[in-house]
Formats: sequence, C-alpha cells, structure tokens
Amino acid sequence: MIAVRPATLADVPVLRELLARVAAEPPDDRHVPIEPDEVHLLLAGFEQMLGKPGNAPCCMLLALAPDTQQPIGWVTMRGADRARIRHQAVLGISVDRDYRGRGIGRALMAAAIAWARDVRLDRIELRVMTRNRAGVALYEKMGFEHEGIIRAGIRIGDTLHDDHVMGLLLRYDLVS
Repeated sequence: MIAVRPATLADVPVLRELLARVAAEPPDDRHVPIEPDEVHLLLAGFEQMLGKPGNAPCCMLLALAPDTQQPIGWVTMRGADRARIRHQAVLGISVDRDYRGRGIGRALMAAAIAWARDVRLDRIELRVMTRNRAGVALYEKMGFEHEGIIRAGIRIGDTLHDDHVMGLLLRYDLVS
C-alpha cells in the first residue's frame, strides 16, 4: 500500500530535489510542463500554497516511497477565492519516473478525490498532454471525462502538442 500524506513547508527541500528530477527527464517523456531552469517557479507556487493558502480550497499531497518514506510523487489541488468558481479545483500530478507504473498515481488521485469530497468541491479539472496515454488511461479509470482539447497548449522545443481537458463531477445533482 502506498502512503500518502499532506505536504508541509518542511518538505520544500525534498520537493526541490523531486522537481529537479522531473524537470531533467527527457523532453519527449516529461509530462509536467516545466523546464530545468524553471524549478524555482513551481517550487515558489508550492511554498505559497503550503505557507499561506488563503480562502481558496487547496492542498498538496505527497506519495512516499515504501522503503525510505521519501516523497516520490505529488498531487496539488488549487481552487479559487471567487464565489462563482470556488466549487472547483484544478489538479496537477507527477510521479518520479523511477516509480511510475506501480499504483502511485492511482493512490495520489484517490487521495485527492477524497480530499475534494471532504471539502465539498463539486468539480475537479485537469489538463494532460494527449501523448501521455498512461495518464489519460488513469484519469479515465478514476472517472474523469474528456471535455475538450487545447490545441497547441504545450510547446516542447519547436514542437507544439495538444492537451486534453478532463473533468470529474463529484455532485451530479447540481448540474442543470
């Protein structure tokens, strides 16, 4: 069983290392839209979310390696302060390349969905590169549905790639 726990500010140094490993993956295999020289930007966003989340629903959860208990993956849920969109959050997820295919993404997704239900969110949204077939398959298994394509949403070098927009409605009774 994969252990998943909330992240804290004390995790920032280890997150920096994990982000650096993800950003160093080969460009054609990297699923997080980050370049090696941008790690500090994503880390700053994580630090802000962990340090002073504000009124918007948000969380960051970490998956831990069974042997070392070190973070090997994360999921973030970021909501908004504005009343008309406060019912939803945008999900971001990544698993260390050496640990993919072992159920870690599924454990993180299940924990994120449980968190969203606990805070009474109605919707979760994510974007995933169309070429990330394993990610798309996981999200479909978790109940996410395809809602559209963002054409040329990601640039890797000189090549543009499409993103799927996927969503999970947690409360169908509210849909008009």
